[in-house]
Amino acid sequence: MKPITSLLAAGLLLIASSVFGQLTTNFAPASIPSTPIGNGVSLQLKVTNFTNISSLQLPIVYNAAILRFDSIDFPKLPGYIDTTLTSHPNAGKVILTWFPNPSQYPTGVTLANGTAIITLRFTVVGAGTNVVNIGTAAPGIEVVNSAGNTLTVNYAAGGSTVIGSGGGGGGCTGTGNPPAATTYTGFRVIANTVYIPKGQYGCVPITVNDFDLITALTFAVHWNPAILQFDCTRAHNLPDLANKITNPSPNTLVVGWDDPNATGVTRADGAKLVDICFRAIGNVNTSSTIFFDVNGLPLGGATVPEAYNAASTNVWNNTAGPSYSGVTDEVFIIDPANIGCGPVFKADIDTITTTNTPTCIDVKVTNFFWMTNTEFSLSYDATKLAYQNIQLGANPLTLLTSGANSNFTTSSGLIKFTWNNTSAVNGVSLPNNTTIFSVCYNATLTAGATPIIFTSSSCSPIGVLRKNIWGEPFQCDTGKVVFKAPSISVLASST
Repeated sequence: MKPITSLLAAGLLLIASSVFGQLTTNFAPASIPSTPIGNGVSLQLKVTNFTNISSLQLPIVYNAAILRFDSIDFPKLPGYIDTTLTSHPNAGKVILTWFPNPSQYPTGVTLANGTAIITLRFTVVGAGTNVVNIGTAAPGIEVVNSAGNTLTVNYAAGGSTVIGSGGGGGGCTGTGNPPAATTYTGFRVIANTVYIPKGQYGCVPITVNDFDLITALTFAVHWNPAILQFDCTRAHNLPDLANKITNPSPNTLVVGWDDPNATGVTRADGAKLVDICFRAIGNVNTSSTIFFDVNGLPLGGATVPEAYNAASTNVWNNTAGPSYSGVTDEVFIIDPANIGCGPVFKADIDTITTTNTPTCIDVKVTNFFWMTNTEFSLSYDATKLAYQNIQLGANPLTLLTSGANSNFTTSSGLIKFTWNNTSAVNGVSLPNNTTIFSVCYNATLTAGATPIIFTSSSCSPIGVLRKNIWGEPFQCDTGKVVFKAPSISVLASST
């Protein structure tokens, strides 16, 4: 890795620009007006005077309250692969770092004026006006040519203005339809966005595209172990897959699967291959990329990721860039107090006046639109609340409380809830303040209050997914049962 040289003082940079040249950047389109929340936007970063460049470092800044960074696609920089764990650690900033192999490009790289070197993908998550542009945020701007000279970057007038709209096409009202699903060409193994509150557990769905008559898979999955702690895999969607996944190091899973029948397995586009579950140990507003390669595979084995079909052809495309078969995505550690238009789950507060009293706590939802999956647990103090049953009322989610497909698993002090409806064309939407179910207890407390807390545990995550968007930030409001002894009135008597 060629080190980025330190920035020169401002005065020296001005002199250098006249001697060594100046790189000019601009984003296209220059403006994207009135984009509804939940919709995606794409911006191309174009360059002029990109001549004999041997390394660059460009911080790209944006307002994370309005935009969520999703990916870098279609790089035109030779050898660029956006898979380093430290590339984009903080919301609000994308660090574009690149240096071609000096043995292959001894005089650097030259690109035609107007070349779009990358495409940035964002999702609008909030209303407001935001300018996406190169910025002076750490670690700073630096472009170096093959002679070792640092060039100045003319970026000030090259930003793109993106306006997030709270209306139409969704917003916090959920009117209209969700954005169209991302389309892929060729075989893909795809990580998907999820959000996990700090300290809680969450699961990343790994989905597939063109998974046709596959007989064998070999690849590794990686993440940042300072942010995510591996928990488990679940929802295995291939025969014997559960026994063909290993965790050789804190930031690696290895998949080495072959079809027991040797005939090949087919799965629909978008079907889940497996869930990879983590505990969020990083700080709020940090994130970890989930990406694929072969690092960590046993020595003497595969040297590139493999996906063999029944014709004995490796259909995993190992070409760097947007055609690479392993599609990266991000896991975000969220602040539940800053969720934009994400869904809110609320357990009610109930008051009792005598001990050993029946009480039912309603669980209500707000901003519940385009939803496909919801999962969480409710914990309570079993010494003060004795669980009785689940009541479904109007049952807007068509839940079941018994049988093999029950949406609830109960144990002392814990109720696990899981719901999914991936077949709904636009997901499922409910009016704000809808009760999705009620939990009934016999309350034995004699004073004070006892909470009903939304939580998660190993292989039982907390999280939500929206149609074609995947994970969303979310909020869970604690409920409680309060004991309040009735007041006693003393009436004065007259004589």
